Amino acid sequence: VGVYVLFLSSVVVSFWRLTLAELYSDEDAVVRLNAMSLNRTIYNVPNVFLVEFYSSWCGHCINFAPTWKALARDTEDWAEVIQLAAIDCADSKNLPACRRYDIKGYPTIKVFQPFTQNTSDIGKPLKGSRASDKLIHTMVDVIQQQSLHSRPQHWPQLQPAHSREVTEFFQKWKDVEYLALLFEANDSYVGKQVILDMAKYDNMVVRRVLKNEEGLVRKFAVEDFPSLSVLCRNGTVLQLARGGQTRFDFRQALRKLPNLDKAQEHQGQQLQQPAAPRLDKTTTLRTLGVAGVNRSAVHMTDLLSALTYSFWQEVAGRQMLEGQTLQAVKDFVNVLSKYFPGSEEVSTFLHSINKWLQESTVSKLTYQEWAQMLAEHKGSSGLPQDVRWVGCHGSQPHLRGYSCSLWLLFHTLTVQQAAQPDPSQNSQSVLLAMRGYITTLFGCKECGRNFQKEAISMETEVNTPDQAVLWLWRTHNRVNKRLHGDRSEDPQFPKVQFPSPQLCPTCRLASQVELEPVWNEEQVFQFLKRHYSPTNIVYDSSSPQSKGLVPHFHLHPTMVQSNPRQEHKDTSLQGAQGPVHVKDLQGRLQKRNNPNIGVKVEKLGDSENRQGAAGWGFSNLDISMCVMLYIVSSGLVVGLYVMFIVKRRRRRRTPLV
Repeated sequence: VGVYVLFLSSVVVSFWRLTLAELYSDEDAVVRLNAMSLNRTIYNVPNVFLVEFYSSWCGHCINFAPTWKALARDTEDWAEVIQLAAIDCADSKNLPACRRYDIKGYPTIKVFQPFTQNTSDIGKPLKGSRASDKLIHTMVDVIQQQSLHSRPQHWPQLQPAHSREVTEFFQKWKDVEYLALLFEANDSYVGKQVILDMAKYDNMVVRRVLKNEEGLVRKFAVEDFPSLSVLCRNGTVLQLARGGQTRFDFRQALRKLPNLDKAQEHQGQQLQQPAAPRLDKTTTLRTLGVAGVNRSAVHMTDLLSALTYSFWQEVAGRQMLEGQTLQAVKDFVNVLSKYFPGSEEVSTFLHSINKWLQESTVSKLTYQEWAQMLAEHKGSSGLPQDVRWVGCHGSQPHLRGYSCSLWLLFHTLTVQQAAQPDPSQNSQSVLLAMRGYITTLFGCKECGRNFQKEAISMETEVNTPDQAVLWLWRTHNRVNKRLHGDRSEDPQFPKVQFPSPQLCPTCRLASQVELEPVWNEEQVFQFLKRHYSPTNIVYDSSSPQSKGLVPHFHLHPTMVQSNPRQEHKDTSLQGAQGPVHVKDLQGRLQKRNNPNIGVKVEKLGDSENRQGAAGWGFSNLDISMCVMLYIVSSGLVVGLYVMFIVKRRRRRRTPLV
């Protein structure tokens, strides 16, 4: 029975961990912060904090996370001096905090000095390389600069030692058993790192001795650098390592010395070790597959969710919209109002905010003004409050999602522009709006820089809307090729060249390697026009996407002035009042001066259109887990019963002595 209970517990725990996947976990040495714990963690504490402000969907953040984890683990012994932390700005509850700290892209690392009393201090951005070996040097530099300005009493001394100090050391330090002298070159970081590694030991002090300190170099007969000598209180000198050694060798040698005592809390100062933030259903997306999703169609749920996340998280995350950023918002909304293939309700909303932006004469727009404008339209915008992914759904919460939906959105807009030729419009207007958005508003800073490089060819290669469609397709495939095998790639949805042979058999002329096909661009263009046209858009009913999956993003009271708990108006095209007829949708699109565009309304499978078992709100995965646990438990019970019967029969057959 104990084994049975243990097995069931491990299954439940494993499943729960899968559903709450994040970039950082409790097992990591990184301090996980949220909006509630941020201030009390970094202010008025005796150590430096390096806080990474990241977004869980950002590909560059995903790639950087292992570096941050490894660095935190490597410097775990430095916790009384410096600690690494992280906060997910993709969590809507953390948005006000990230906005307050003026975070404009991810990942952003900020430095918070010890004993900072003023909570208006939003930290200093950490400059320099993000490579692990460079970051650890930067950490040492931050500590040393703070030490020169005002060194907390419990911090170790990083400045080099001199002859007189070494001679008089044991007279001054009565409780110290060992003085370790690490001889090194002037520009070396090894000694400083070893000092921080050993700072937690009370009866040992490690000091650096530079190569030009000739008196000490001669006294200890040092010929190779770096080298380590240890003076004991009884006068003994130990030569532990000579030349060619690494920081880890020196540290290991010192830790083998007898009777080392770890330090106690310094003067009652308690380091902040906040508990990991509790995850709730408003910001966590279960790791579920969406069975039965039509992968050959564009899902309106993805397009609308892209707008919701963009407006409420990306744009509203800026304290101030001005200059190029404000212009990027105006251009983005302008092309949306012209080409977004949504319902009449969404179209009216986009036209309304576009008019509001274009008629505005102010050079700056605060996030309060932007949020107030959105709040006024919240009940009539046609946008969902909850962000859910269907075609862009990833196998993990931080994979695909928003970045996938943005590609989908801009592909759709370029096709819509090509379908509505207007000589008065700039053929590059959608692409220019995309470039402005990605380079100024899109959270992933590295992605913005990479797209800027890709966009260099845009102005010379695009002269017509049709060419804009193909240019974006080529660019997306180049990005897919570059990121194929990247850590940010979803293993269940690898980044391959699009379209696949299954989606468009006539699009490829030949292909020696799958990543390098030879394209029939005329066929590709015809495919793209079909694939991203309104006739191929699926208006998902409120089935697994709204019932079986937990939303990835949800509006919170801190983001809007109106009540975010109010149910948003149903934007699906099949609701309580019955299905919306295709001719009604065509009538809406005809108002966009394109009478030839129709809309296909596709229902997902019947099993997905139901809320759950008996309407109780259980998803298909919940039912599957219950069935699996029932089968396993039944098998274990039967196995225990058989084992019991066999043992009892053996006892009966055994003769008594």
